[in-house]
Amino acid sequence: MANNVSVSKSTSNRDRIDITTSILDAANGGATRRRILLVSGLSSNQFKRYLSMLIENDYIRMEIQERSKGTAIYRTTGKGIALLRVYQRIRDLLSPDTATNNWFIDYRSSIPMWHNMQKK
Repeated sequence: MANNVSVSKSTSNRDRIDITTSILDAANGGATRRRILLVSGLSSNQFKRYLSMLIENDYIRMEIQERSKGTAIYRTTGKGIALLRVYQRIRDLLSPDTATNNWFIDYRSSIPMWHNMQKK
């Protein structure tokens, strides 16, 4: 069962976190190597480099499906899904204001409601 975390990808130059999250997003719910390559827009060499790092750090796990001639299925782990959520939250906080098309940081939404506890 896939968790509903989705990160849109940009077609311009992407940094390491954008590439990492595009792989995690593609593997969310399970995907073959080919599917991940198509969705994330990576070359085979790029995918190999990132995949080893993601598996070593427990963001993705690989499962071999016996009934599909030993096809490898990659799945985003709970740790990977947590990273996708944090990444999406940061993107939301740094998103442009669509009304004015100006960039802003919505710092208030990340501050705990501590001010309500003062002076009680």
